[in-house]
Amino acid sequence: MDLLVVTAATVNGTTTNNIAITVQVDGAPASLDLNSVELPAAPRPLPITVTLTPPGADLFPVTGSFQYFGRGNLVPVDEGGRPPNFRPVRAAVLEDGSAVMSLIGYASRVRDVTAQCLGILRNGSDRRFSETLTTETGVLDAVTHVRTISDPLIQGGALSFDAATSIDPRASMLILEVAAQPAPKLLGVTFPRSLIPGITRGQVIAPPPVLLFFHSTAGQNFPDFYSGSYPFSWDFIHFGLLKYLFHLPNQEPLQFWGGKGMPYQMRVANAEAIYVLPLNQPFSEVGVMIDATSTQQILEEVTAFLCRKNSVFIEPGLGRVALGGFSSGNLLVTRFLQKNAGTPFSDNVLKEVYNFDIPASQMSPWAQAAGSWLKSGASSDKMLRVYTQQDHPIEFQQFVGAPTPAPPFVVLDSTSRRTVACIPAPTWFPLAGGQMQSQFDFQVVHQLIAETCLTDAMRRSGFVKPP
Repeated sequence: MDLLVVTAATVNGTTTNNIAITVQVDGAPASLDLNSVELPAAPRPLPITVTLTPPGADLFPVTGSFQYFGRGNLVPVDEGGRPPNFRPVRAAVLEDGSAVMSLIGYASRVRDVTAQCLGILRNGSDRRFSETLTTETGVLDAVTHVRTISDPLIQGGALSFDAATSIDPRASMLILEVAAQPAPKLLGVTFPRSLIPGITRGQVIAPPPVLLFFHSTAGQNFPDFYSGSYPFSWDFIHFGLLKYLFHLPNQEPLQFWGGKGMPYQMRVANAEAIYVLPLNQPFSEVGVMIDATSTQQILEEVTAFLCRKNSVFIEPGLGRVALGGFSSGNLLVTRFLQKNAGTPFSDNVLKEVYNFDIPASQMSPWAQAAGSWLKSGASSDKMLRVYTQQDHPIEFQQFVGAPTPAPPFVVLDSTSRRTVACIPAPTWFPLAGGQMQSQFDFQVVHQLIAETCLTDAMRRSGFVKPP
């Protein structure tokens, strides 16, 4: 008699008895004795379905379907034959030919809803046909129409951009649903394919780096750009996720802003990291991710899920983490740093903070929170990068240790771990004048800073640069 032992585990591989396990064998419920199921001698193949049901709403239920061919050969048949929520079975075949098999399933806080979201983009009844779609396939194709910011970005007192070349992110995209109340319900995730390679069983990978990004608050754009139900509506998926992941098709940002293309900016910088973009909910915004403990748990869930998708079942944990904010998203960064001061995540895991054009009136509290964070915990390799179109001489001097010159400027401190850049709107006019209403067009420049300057921050980041 063959025996199947099913175990439920959480994100870090810790087994738990709090998750209900049910098994169906050949379509009929099977009785479990200490999570063990005796399998009948026929038929072969034998259909088996395993379901894990968590007790609360903070984890998703998991179901896996398998075919058993005998002698320990249990083969998954769902999700392309490689269900990421179950570790490959481990089997021992006894002398009499019977087998004892161990199957571990993972109850996760995230699940893949990419296909569902792309379907809403293609077919949603609330689709805005006046909008240029970023993508309907979810594939991060190479682009050849985007100019990128030079290094250094200010040359001879002028803003400098390189010519457009082919940019292939060499990355994949997923949209993950999160078991979180009230938000964020969805995460846009991209990851360089070389960062989590498929490996043989038993090997481990280094903890992957992560860039967590808080985009501008949804409440300020509600309901003009965030109509429909949260999170599964055209507006939320398009404006809240895809416009940050992609460049607009055939639209050079200096000529027409609209897509932030964050994975593309990272690729130009030759810096690899998992990119995680929470989908803000109006007024609740990033929800539970304003808390460091919840943020760390969700990021660990994301990295573990990506590993399982690539047949890596030894959870690597988190590597170096950066937190970026754009526009009013920097207010969320301020709250995060204030609320979580002194926590292990904020002090020792979060290593880089990026500011892309914070509202001028909010720079002082952000600078105070960021300054305290820089001095906390394992501070020797912490980094700070700030890009604004308005000058903040007091705060900038605080970060780089010396007075800054008249704009435009990019100034680094003596360690090169801190950057302050002031690039006023008139500096952009020679390059982006075709879309600017005047040389003082705040909004165009505001968007362009986020669409271009991540490249500079990532060039200077502490993330490992691939050869």
